[in-house]
Amino acid sequence: IVQMTYSVDGKRLFNPCWCGGTAFVDNFLGQYDTCSVIRCVQCGQLRTFPEPSADSLEVIYSPATEKYSEDGFNAERDALFTGFGGDVVRNLTPFVPKNPRLLDVGCNMGHLLFAARDAGWTADGLEINQGLIPTLRSHGFTDYDTFLETAAIAPRTYDVLVATQALEHVPDPLGFLQAAKRVVKPGGIIFLSLPCYWSAYPVLLKRDSWYSLLTK
Repeated sequence: IVQMTYSVDGKRLFNPCWCGGTAFVDNFLGQYDTCSVIRCVQCGQLRTFPEPSADSLEVIYSPATEKYSEDGFNAERDALFTGFGGDVVRNLTPFVPKNPRLLDVGCNMGHLLFAARDAGWTADGLEINQGLIPTLRSHGFTDYDTFLETAAIAPRTYDVLVATQALEHVPDPLGFLQAAKRVVKPGGIIFLSLPCYWSAYPVLLKRDSWYSLLTK
């Protein structure tokens, strides 16, 4: 492993690691699509590099990018996300009050929203892909169409905030977590799910399929 140090100068790395570290090393997992995976020397957290800007995220997660559009879903992915959404709701149910209010950040096609609604929850979504929002709203979901850090959400609104496969995509993870804490009620739940890089399935068997990194 060759150590690389990236300066926080607004050109290459926009934000330090959540721990404050700015020194990273290449991770052996190498290249995924247009980015590499790097590891913080100080705390070991993984992140993508080059780090995306807010403007680039709006382009990446747009109707123009097939895998993040309705057309990009196939039967395998649809079944995976439906099962994952149901699992999240079932596992959280013992820890939430009756009729909880949930915010799914990066809700995509709304699989988790449907699962939460079926369980009797009030479910809202947040999704920056403008192409998906009309479909979500047509099903009666409230959907915020901007980043969590700038969304017009009153403090202490939600009992549960879920962000599955989202934190690794944001430019400033610490700022994201601070925004999440702001909109969740005291004693509420912030549920995070991140890519599982360390199992044989994504590393050896299906590295070309990003959704194989889902933790289930």
